[in-house]
Amino acid sequence: MKYLFPIVCAVVSAVVVFLLMFRSISIQKEQFQAEQLEFAKQSLEKHLEEYRIQIEKQLTAFSEAVLLNRNFSLRLLVEKDRSSADITELASRYLGPMGFSVLDIADSEHQILSSGHFPANAGNRLSKIIEKLSSDPVIIDEFVMGSEKLMLKATKEFRIADIPFLVIGGIEINEDFLNRLAPCGGVRVILKRGNDYYGMADIHSASEIKDNKIIINDKEYPAVEIELPYVGENEPPVLIIILEK
Repeated sequence: MKYLFPIVCAVVSAVVVFLLMFRSISIQKEQFQAEQLEFAKQSLEKHLEEYRIQIEKQLTAFSEAVLLNRNFSLRLLVEKDRSSADITELASRYLGPMGFSVLDIADSEHQILSSGHFPANAGNRLSKIIEKLSSDPVIIDEFVMGSEKLMLKATKEFRIADIPFLVIGGIEINEDFLNRLAPCGGVRVILKRGNDYYGMADIHSASEIKDNKIIINDKEYPAVEIELPYVGENEPPVLIIILEK
């Protein structure tokens, strides 16, 4: 009996030490995950800003290219031939090389002169979209060839012979774009719109983010949410960063 008490004390002490160590490890793990999430969030925000800067620069370069294109000015302002290939095909020549998903040239009345992604758009108006855009790229919904797409888009004004024109361009927010945003391995970026999720296959259920945690398909992941500069009228999209490891 005299040996029982020391044994019980030793066992209790061992259990207490184990629980304290387990708690300490859990706290350290949560702190490490929080640091990983913050790093991933900052990296993603930097990548987004780089894309926005790239779009601004490319639109400026494209507007300068249009301005210097003598055939464009000649056909449009002198011959007044808006159907000329020198006008209607100009945007399509720059669409791919400049990395745009959509690219248009429009006049001061927002009528499309040249559409790089859908040439048949020439003659249509972009007023409703252009009213929401500026030189600072934003997220907007747009119908592209009959299908609604989410775009990171901006516009740039330039003048030919003191007549104002616009170039409008952007890149689609799709799964490939989300994959490129991921700052490193073990990090996944998904897009949430209402109850819909994009960028991760087979999401049957997902919880709201609470205490930097999200439950997807009954599995818990460390996660953080980022708001986007959305100017549309539908459900605002948000980005969710999750740690897969």
